[in-house]
Amino acid sequence: MSGELDFITRWFGKYYRESPPPPPERFGRREFAFMFFGKDYVQRHLSFSKVGDMQDFFPSRIPSHAYHSSAYYATPGAPTMEEKSWLGADLIFDLDADHIRGAGGLSYPDMLAQVKKEFIRLVDDFLLGDLGFGESELRLVFSGGRGYHAHVSAEEVLQLRSHERREIVDYITGTDLDIDWVFEERASFEKRCGDRQVVQKARIVPSASSGGWRLRMREGLESLLGDLRSLDIAEIRERYPSTIEVSDNRLVSLGEAVRSNKGGKDVGDLILEKGNLE
Repeated sequence: MSGELDFITRWFGKYYRESPPPPPERFGRREFAFMFFGKDYVQRHLSFSKVGDMQDFFPSRIPSHAYHSSAYYATPGAPTMEEKSWLGADLIFDLDADHIRGAGGLSYPDMLAQVKKEFIRLVDDFLLGDLGFGESELRLVFSGGRGYHAHVSAEEVLQLRSHERREIVDYITGTDLDIDWVFEERASFEKRCGDRQVVQKARIVPSASSGGWRLRMREGLESLLGDLRSLDIAEIRERYPSTIEVSDNRLVSLGEAVRSNKGGKDVGDLILEKGNLE
């Protein structure tokens, strides 16, 4: 062993002795894997029945990397997946800079700050908020590189299959969100034209007391109306990249319409007050 490798190994061993790693939730049902200094293989199919056994492994073998499965097994140390016998798995969310628009061009500290901002939103708005998980059911960790992971170990998620986990991700990302459900269309005006009854419909703005995506979209509408009032075209395009296909004239018209006065009130305020997009 080279002098440099010996130095690193000794200090890792000292760290492991003084700071025993805490066991993950249900550690006895997880498979562990390790890599070692100066070695090019991964030792897999290990399991521990006691916390002390797991913690003793680190200072005695001094691994350079340690991993554990997100899944739980009846026999986690078995050599094949069939023999391990799958029992369930944590629900894990991985958010890093690759998922954040514009983060790639930032300095490392600024990049992590931007990812952290979105990660806090994921945890507060969705995991603790809409989905109702408890703080004790979450474990939040730095990925070691460009982002953060959230591990959900609630009993309710352990048996979920891949398509069910995909549905949770789709909900959080708003994939295939039904706009007709968010902004329902209802009759706003009726009149008779001879023998015919004409019904005029309008999109209803979700109320401030709604929840989930309806409330989220209402708050987004409030922000958009405020930005159309106060920002110039360049600022709007920077904040809303999707406006790339909207002409400058159209954006100017939208801003003028929102700022216009009707009955002594700002039209943007009237939209929220009346609760429809008529």
